[in-house]
Amino acid sequence: MDHSDVDKANAYGHAHQIEIGHRLGFGWDGTVFATDRQSAIKVFQHERLYQRERDVYLRLQSRHVTKILEFKVPRLVGFDNDLWVV
Repeated sequence: MDHSDVDKANAYGHAHQIEIGHRLGFGWDGTVFATDRQSAIKVFQHERLYQRERDVYLRLQSRHVTKILEFKVPRLVGFDNDLWVV
């Protein structure tokens, strides 16, 4: 795990008064962390991948999509364009 992921997660948590918990998963595009708000954040390694995922969530949100077939769509709570966090 890249330490910058942890640093960016903690910076996001500090800015939004969110306690960052343990790592839930990671991959080529970034790392997912639990929070103290029954949610998770994803810290991206690549700006383009961050922008793409953020924009998909924003499109789904603008169209009030909460489910696709029988699957719930995660709700976008916030994002940070400087830290590349959703």
